[in-house]
Amino acid sequence: LGVMAYVALSCLTHYVLIPEPPPSADFFPRQGHVIVNSVAGETVRILKDRYSGDPSLVEIDVLLEPGRSVPMPHIHIGMTEVFTALEEQTNLVISGNIRSLQPGESITIHEGVPHQPFNPGKVSSRVKVSLQPVGFFDLCLVSIHGLLTKPEEERGWLVTQMQLARYATFCNIYRVDIPVWLQQSGLFFADPTLRLLGFRRWEE
Repeated sequence: LGVMAYVALSCLTHYVLIPEPPPSADFFPRQGHVIVNSVAGETVRILKDRYSGDPSLVEIDVLLEPGRSVPMPHIHIGMTEVFTALEEQTNLVISGNIRSLQPGESITIHEGVPHQPFNPGKVSSRVKVSLQPVGFFDLCLVSIHGLLTKPEEERGWLVTQMQLARYATFCNIYRVDIPVWLQQSGLFFADPTLRLLGFRRWEE
């Protein structure tokens, strides 16, 4: 009964009584902003931000070093991505199948489709990715890559998983090895406690 009372009270406080404010416009990356994840061998440059043209569309340039990949396979809810190869070959694992993109070729990844881009070659590859509707995902790129580039001794495995869980609900991005509905249900109840423990939904 005590646990049930805590969960009910924490959810009421978190979602109704003291909801978290949305991020300030100053926090979002702007055109030309560069995000470097040296651990994954990935560099992201903002080509079009939410403040120029259509605010629901953000475009990024993703460079992958030889033999490297986006950190983990994942699923987006509520957002579609269009990948267009710019330089060299970039591969994507899509629902367990590999699709190769040569320069000039494009593929659309609809919401709910598991995917992970990687570079199978011996030189760096580049793709342009159009994100729409972007939601908060441009800010999430800053937050997630910032976390994953911190030294292991600073964050540890458990802290990393708890922080990624906090980002998941805000970013609408989920793991591929657990049903999305199960992740969403669990995180609904866990999010108030993660907030109480000091885990943030985003970083500037």
